[in-house]
Amino acid sequence: MSVKPWQFTAINPKLGIAMKSPVQIAKILKKAKRPLIVVGALANQIEVHDGKKLLDILIELGKKIPIVATSNISKAFIEKGFTPAALMTVVNITNRLSDPEWKGLDGKGQYDVVVYTGMTIYLELQMLNRLKHYATWLKTISLERYFIPNASIGLANLKEEDWKNGMKEFMEEMNK
Repeated sequence: MSVKPWQFTAINPKLGIAMKSPVQIAKILKKAKRPLIVVGALANQIEVHDGKKLLDILIELGKKIPIVATSNISKAFIEKGFTPAALMTVVNITNRLSDPEWKGLDGKGQYDVVVYTGMTIYLELQMLNRLKHYATWLKTISLERYFIPNASIGLANLKEEDWKNGMKEFMEEMNK
């Protein structure tokens, strides 16, 4: 599918795959051997569905997949009674993920799939750009409703309602 990046200056020869359905992304994530989720500061501001915020569904995912809370989102996780696997800046975790010698947060080895979400577009775009070029073994996923071309896999530019419905379906698939 040919999709233009949301940030029009983000054109480069190696573009990720844009998917229309978050359910497809859930299926990929469920097959991962060592997934990780990196969450940005906007996760508590983005409404997903049924009055839930992105943070709420990430807490559900955090029961199965380790979460790195970046920026000031760590406080929101803790206030909701959830302790992320790590609290660190997005630059720090991105640098670690691009280090082939890093053994992961738990010392058991590198991750095979990492999800970035809840960040400003330009920040996420740059972090995923680093991973695209310096962590070629890593599959990256963006859950934003805008196409982030530096992720291996992301969503096509979706209308807000389509994205919200898709995220509900994403969680239903993740909970199967």
